[in-house]
Amino acid sequence: MVLNILEISTTGEVAEKDRLHWILLTSLPLKNFGDASRVIDYYKKRWHIENYFKILKDGGCKVERASLRTFERLEKYITLFSVIAWRIYYVKHLAEAAPDEDSSLSFSEEESLVLKIENKISDDQRITIREALRFVAKMGGFNGRKSDGEPGTVSIWRGLIKLEAKVEMFRYLKEKYQF
Repeated sequence: MVLNILEISTTGEVAEKDRLHWILLTSLPLKNFGDASRVIDYYKKRWHIENYFKILKDGGCKVERASLRTFERLEKYITLFSVIAWRIYYVKHLAEAAPDEDSSLSFSEEESLVLKIENKISDDQRITIREALRFVAKMGGFNGRKSDGEPGTVSIWRGLIKLEAKVEMFRYLKEKYQF
């Protein structure tokens, strides 16, 4: 079945040439508007999967470059990096979907505290997911200028590595000096 979709603007008039025009091919039956809406919803979810695998393949994890000689080693490697790719995707997605929510949705209490210390923010001040993600990305090389847009997965990946090292140091000092 072919589903032909043309974007309708809800905020004002969009020029015909600027409208999104999708042509979706599906094996699912299309008997009514509900069927068509379901296919569109499936297609929207596809992009989440695509973005996750992009992170796994290119966004720091680079699993396709692994030169492991046995299936067992490759399986362990991909399993580990799948968890890492999911964390990067999850944090990035939450920062886009709910940027003003508290950072505790995607960062542990210790991670948030280290980010506050690193960025000279008082302990009682709240930081949002978007702010926390940008702090992490800056640790990974993201400049954060107005013209830079949102951080990419590689800077988030590098920043998370540095954040985890600092969290480990924080835990060590906390245990050693009992504070």
